Amino acid sequence: EKLTGRELELSWTEMGMSKTWNVKVSKTELDSVGLTQPAFIDITVDTTFVSIDTLEPNSKYYVYLQSECGFWRYLQLSGR
Repeated sequence: EKLTGRELELSWTEMGMSKTWNVKVSKTELDSVGLTQPAFIDITVDTTFVSIDTLEPNSKYYVYLQSECGFWRYLQLSGR
């Protein structure tokens, strides 16, 4: 992952057979209920890479990644 200013670049390796992933970016930590609600950024992608350029500089973000048939994974990032 790479977070600079307004841009986040995130890539991952698929260990199974998923073809799509849900990506949520939130300014607060999300619990199991929060993961079902809309987030600051809430997208679905069909590649193992995402680039988001609408972040606010000098902010903390929580990034959640879910394969089409899997569990949510969590990553905390702080911007510069």
